[in-house]
Order: sequence, then C-alpha cells, then structure tokens
Amino acid sequence: DALEQEKNKIFAYSASKQNMINASNIGVSTHIAQNGLLIDINAEYDSFLKRNIKEIDTLLDKISYVTDIDYFSSLNEIFLPLLNSNTYDEIKNNLDFKIPNLPRGSSDDAKEIKEEIKKIKDKVIELTRYDNKDELRNTYLSTEKYIKVIVKIIKEIDIELKEFKNQNGIYDFVDISKMGIELLNSNKTVLDELRNSFNEIMIDEYQDTSDLQEEFITLISSNNVYMVGDIKQSIYRFRNANPYLFKEKYDNYSKNNGGFKIDLTNNFRSRQEVVNNINLIFSSLMSDDLGGANYKKEHQMIYGNKDYLTLGKVNTNSNLEIYNYEYDKSLNYSKEEIEIFFIAQDIKEKISNNYQTFDLGDISIKNTAH
Repeated sequence: DALEQEKNKIFAYSASKQNMINASNIGVSTHIAQNGLLIDINAEYDSFLKRNIKEIDTLLDKISYVTDIDYFSSLNEIFLPLLNSNTYDEIKNNLDFKIPNLPRGSSDDAKEIKEEIKKIKDKVIELTRYDNKDELRNTYLSTEKYIKVIVKIIKEIDIELKEFKNQNGIYDFVDISKMGIELLNSNKTVLDELRNSFNEIMIDEYQDTSDLQEEFITLISSNNVYMVGDIKQSIYRFRNANPYLFKEKYDNYSKNNGGFKIDLTNNFRSRQEVVNNINLIFSSLMSDDLGGANYKKEHQMIYGNKDYLTLGKVNTNSNLEIYNYEYDKSLNYSKEEIEIFFIAQDIKEKISNNYQTFDLGDISIKNTAH
C-alpha cells in the first residue's frame, strides 16, 4: 500500500517532472529566463487571484437571497472596489476593509455564506502578502535549492519504482498507457499500421477523456475522429479526466477551426415546462467560469417531444416548484432530513390526488400510484 501511494504521487507529478529536471540541471533562474516562465507565472497568479474574487462575487449574489436589502447593499458597496480590481496592486490595495456584521436573527444560510466570503477574502489577503511583483518573483526564484532536492528524490524513486515493476511484471493502467504511447513514438512501422487500420475513430463521453488518452488518440488518428460528449456531465476528474480537452475543441470547432461541431440540444424526454424551468435556472447559474459551459448562449435545451401537448396532455401542473423553509435546530433534524420529509410529503400528496403522468411506453395517461 505504501508503494502504491508513492507511485500515485509520482505519476500525479509526472506531467511537470521533466520541466523540473531541466530546471534542476541548468538552474531555475536560467531555465526561467530561457522559457519565459516568469511572465506566465505572473499572469497565472493574477488570474488565480481573479478567480478567487469571482467566487466572492458569486457568494455575494447568493447572500442577497437570504439577507435584507439594506445589509446586502452595504456589503456589495464595500466589496465593489475589490470586485472591479484587475491588477495585483489594485487587488492588494482594495482589501483593507472589515466585513459588516449580519443583522440580528439572520438565518444559518446567511451566516454560512458570510463565513465563506470571509475565508476567501482572508485567502486573497494571504496571497497578496508580497509588497510587489518583484518580491513575488524573487520569492519564486529562491525555491531553486529546494526544487533541486525534490527533483533528485523523484528521479531516484522513479528509477527504483520502474525496476521493481519490470522485475515483477506489475503495471497499472497509467503504465500501460504510457508504454503504448512510447511504443508508437519510437516505432513508425507500428504507428503507421495502427493508424491505417481505422477508417473512423468514435469516442463516447469525450468530456471524461484524460490527457494520456488524448495523446494516444492523437497519435493513431488521421482527421477521422468523431467525439460525443457533454462537459456538463463530467464526473471523472478523480481519475485524471480533463474536461477542458472537450471545452477547447468545442470552442475551436464553433469557429470551424480544426473541425466542426453539432449541438444536440433537442430534448425528447421531458415536458415543455421541465425544459423551460431547467433552462431558466441554468442560464442564470452556469457560465464558462462556473461549470465550463456558457449555458445561456450555447447549451439551452429545445423542447422536442410534441406528444406531450396532444397524447400526453394532463390536468396537472408540471412546472417547477421551489420549497423554502426556516431551519429550526430545536427539531433535532438535519437539513437533509427535513428536505427528505418535504419530498416524501409531496409524493404522498401526488399519489392521494391522482397526479397524472404520461407513459411513453404504452402511450397512455396514468395516475401516480407508487
């Protein structure tokens, strides 16, 4: 188990390992100068700060729904200079303020959101502890001696781990993927034979593709790849899936750059009310920054199953219902339990009131019975 843990750490670091080895061999300062990395680091640092500020902006929007208008107005006003900051210096100079206390009797939701806002603000303060970008740069360059030690350890562990695996014939999926890529890169005959054996390559759930899988597909493909996916359904990042591979192609193909895209937005499963309600919610919540998709511009569903308007017409309200409640700790139930009670009660009422549904299987209207 210990060996497996060490191996996982190594592979998690492998993408940047060679870059670190190069830096170790020639010196960090020289490596940075040759590769222009410092400019990228400064830009990425600013971008990282802005992402944190964007999170604050999102939380301010959330707290507006659970506090009174006067408190939200004062909170928004005090944060506005920070929200409008674009550079490191502007961000640093617009952090010197105290978040006002919530009004008495504020809900637990308001308290939780305010605490989360404070945590992110404190994080940004910590990230801007450097007086200026020169100090930030010098701090980064001062890590050279530590990088050399880390790289030395990684190289030694990597050698020993490879020897152990080769001696015992033990490989995992990542190893096999890397060996396959290495074989194709080192043997043109094998590469050409494999590439020429496919007329078309079709990939499902492309949003869950990893960088290694993408590299392998790139090697064996010849402008003959058809990909299907939905970035909104990406759930496998824990196994190194990179949904931004999908995002990059989606954006490029939208401009007919490198390929073309077909949006399958017609929804034949749901009623028109459901489609409209989902579009309303996610058009407000999901964006390129939050969720990796501009839902309002390119991902709204189109109602497609007209049978619901004729054969499936029912006398029940199929629109979204939003339940709200004040959480009372004295009831000794968690929020999750209370919400389960709400759902159970709603189901019971639908059954007792003969709530109607349309069965697509046998094209009939049925009363909800269970």
